[in-house]
Amino acid sequence: MFRKIHIFFVTFLYITANILQADQFDETPYCNKSWGEFSLRGDFLYWKPHVSCLELDCGSGIITQTITDGTQVVTSSEFDIDPSGKWNGGYRVAAGYRFANPQWEIEAIWTDFHGKACRSSQESPSISNETKYCVSLEQIDSIVAYNAALAPSFIVRPFFGVRGTRIHQNVHAKLVSEIIFSSTSTAVDMRTLNDKQTYYGIGPLLGLQADWDIICGFGAYGTLAAGLLYGNFDINFDDIDVITPPIAKNINTSNKRHVHAYDCNIDLVLGLYWRTFLCNSIDLVARLGFEHHEYFNQNRLGVSRGDVSFNGAIASLDIGF
Repeated sequence: MFRKIHIFFVTFLYITANILQADQFDETPYCNKSWGEFSLRGDFLYWKPHVSCLELDCGSGIITQTITDGTQVVTSSEFDIDPSGKWNGGYRVAAGYRFANPQWEIEAIWTDFHGKACRSSQESPSISNETKYCVSLEQIDSIVAYNAALAPSFIVRPFFGVRGTRIHQNVHAKLVSEIIFSSTSTAVDMRTLNDKQTYYGIGPLLGLQADWDIICGFGAYGTLAAGLLYGNFDINFDDIDVITPPIAKNINTSNKRHVHAYDCNIDLVLGLYWRTFLCNSIDLVARLGFEHHEYFNQNRLGVSRGDVSFNGAIASLDIGF
């Protein structure tokens, strides 16, 4: 399915270029080029993922059973916390064409990032809990933008397009809880989780980018975008729950779900850039910034729907020729 989405976006980019080319004029040059320019961009991503609503897959607990005045009292103490994300590297590449006049631009963007999070605790020499969470993001954006100069040093770039997203998540956990009875006997509940979810989505994207040229080629930039994805969730649970004597139970759980849903996502980017022209023909832009990407209701491996987000730094190099 994702390969079909990729072919669709390439076709979309080609058709849009031909449509906009028909409205192109030669009177006003863009970057001293009457015909416009091609652009290539490479981004290095240094992000940390975060997932919510996995607290029951990462917590620890103890169950105590007592008899008070002939009444059985069961006390459960539980500590729940989401896994802590780790920093990982990723990349993003983009190719586009900037028309001379009017100032239209088309661009195709590919993002690839693989991250992980974990949580471990040692309750006692015999009781430990460990959770590993892995997530991968593959995304293609095909956009059409218009560059509007509100002032000689301030340019806004409204854009719209189509976004295709694949997000894969894995949860592997070994959780141990102690069960204490009033008779001083003790049982141990050992849970092993092996859960995974794969999401494919496609939908419209709308956003606004702004560039502010401050001095000597240095400037600041920012982007705010929002998308709506319609997609499929393929969810698989494969869990084992073993309780030692005196309870002595083995519970194997296997569950598969296929869910369709509309979900929103937002992008927020802030940073600084430096621009220069080489040989009066090559437009070179280096960027350093911070990005936040939030996918709402994306995680369905916990007891409720949770969000998946990616935060961190970006280093970018954009070449126009």
